[in-house]
Amino acid sequence: MKRKKQAIIKAFATMIGMIIGVGMFGVPYALSKSGFLVGLLYLIGLGLIMLILHHFYTDVVLNTKEKHRYIGYAKQYLGKWGRRVAYVSSLFGITGGLIAYFIVGGEFLYALLGPVFGGEVFNYQVIFFVFLAFAVLVGLRLISTIEIGMTIFLLLVMAIIFSYGIPKVNLLNLTTFNHAHIFLPYGVILFAIGGMNAIPEIRDVLRGYGRDMRMVVTWSSIVPLA
Repeated sequence: MKRKKQAIIKAFATMIGMIIGVGMFGVPYALSKSGFLVGLLYLIGLGLIMLILHHFYTDVVLNTKEKHRYIGYAKQYLGKWGRRVAYVSSLFGITGGLIAYFIVGGEFLYALLGPVFGGEVFNYQVIFFVFLAFAVLVGLRLISTIEIGMTIFLLLVMAIIFSYGIPKVNLLNLTTFNHAHIFLPYGVILFAIGGMNAIPEIRDVLRGYGRDMRMVVTWSSIVPLA
């Protein structure tokens, strides 16, 4: 029972850590440009669509005997053309996401450690890259454990920002609307709430507890929207 609980917690951390990341820092800017209500509608609508897509992908993962990742499943069920499309989309999507993570992650490290140790932002970006590369080489267990700590830390930082920001909230800002930027939140929010790449990893973490995978995917998709 204890092992099952630990596996579920690690699975939650893996997917929530995948979703709650650098993408969320662009959401406030996008909402400030388009208007809060427009952004809220995007968040609800795209959140529901992404939840459905996550469950579709979960069903594919659970009902396929072979273990693949996104490109492998595309090839198995859609053939060579599906594999090519998945490969190109993954190449640009994942590469762009990783570059954003390294840039922002290095800047966070610099903000935290720079005043103490000095150095350039680029040095901290390299350190961040080396640390994550080492974690990937060690294996999934280390990554899922790190995700727990980093997710808790990130939520703590967000709670601090939220607590300091509440007294400065101006409700008039929530009523703004700018039709010139009505489509701006679409890509930003879609990038911020996507977690499909974590679903095969969750299956590996939940070895022997596959029945709980849909529950993990559901709540891991809903919690970041809050």
